[in-house]
Amino acid sequence: MKTTPRILNPMHATLRRFCIRYPIGLLGLLFFVASLKAGDFFLRDNDRVVFLGDSITEQRLYTTFIEAYALTRHPQWRLSFRNAGWSGDTAFFRSRCHTDGGALMSGDEATRQKMIDETIERGLGRDVLALKPTVVTIDFGMNDVSVRPDTNLYATFLGCLKKMATLLRDKGARVAFLSPQPVEEKVANPKDVEKNQSLRKFSDGIRAQGHGILRLRESRAAID
Repeated sequence: MKTTPRILNPMHATLRRFCIRYPIGLLGLLFFVASLKAGDFFLRDNDRVVFLGDSITEQRLYTTFIEAYALTRHPQWRLSFRNAGWSGDTAFFRSRCHTDGGALMSGDEATRQKMIDETIERGLGRDVLALKPTVVTIDFGMNDVSVRPDTNLYATFLGCLKKMATLLRDKGARVAFLSPQPVEEKVANPKDVEKNQSLRKFSDGIRAQGHGILRLRESRAAID
């Protein structure tokens, strides 16, 4: 499809910087685009897309590529994109809702579930549902994980994502989770880095719950 220089030139400049700084991430984006071509396109005409996540979302890197891909392949569609990334945020909305992580992790199951319900409903209600999205992508994990996450941390992470998915789908939005990105340590085998193993566990946990997941190849390249 022929595109105009006004669209291509800024993207080329961004892509060059991305290739230099994040070579593994480039493979991720190429795999993501290829997967979109191979199957049914996730977005539809008249969609209102909200990108939800932490600083990886807020920096507008992968979101820019997804937006540009959609708009250049379907220029006749009426699409809108809103970025709801928040630096330092977690699946329990530590930054945007100032959730007490210590109390959340140390509470019993009933207490944790009550806190999850309250904080997710408050955060999504203000930052996402107010935008009336038809599609929401969710990318958390980097700030949730510790080197050796305990059982409560892992359960809380998955519990928060389950609550998000349920609430958003009940409101009519389609939901896609993005796999947590790895820590690119300068070591021979980045997959053996303990934090990457924990991030892999988070990612596998999302799939085990039956949620759809868009696994960016940058994560698999570092972990597999």
